[in-house]
Amino acid sequence: TDIYSLGVVMFQLLTGRLPFEASNQFNLIYQVMHDAPPTPSSLRSMLPPALDTIVGKAMAKDRDNRYQNWEDFSHDLAEAVRDR
Repeated sequence: TDIYSLGVVMFQLLTGRLPFEASNQFNLIYQVMHDAPPTPSSLRSMLPPALDTIVGKAMAKDRDNRYQNWEDFSHDLAEAVRDR
């Protein structure tokens, strides 16, 4: 859950908004459980695609598709910054 949470924080830092917005807690939880978040670049076109991939993997619904450890997460993030 920590990696998922960091994905949400990254999304908010990159876009200025949360990945899910709803009028009540029930709808918010439903969105988190069932809907895919928008990609950060769909809200800020100047962001590199690598950040979409990193945030998307960090926020994957299926835990098996998320980063399994911080080393992999930090490696991909470092590569994205290095390539920029």
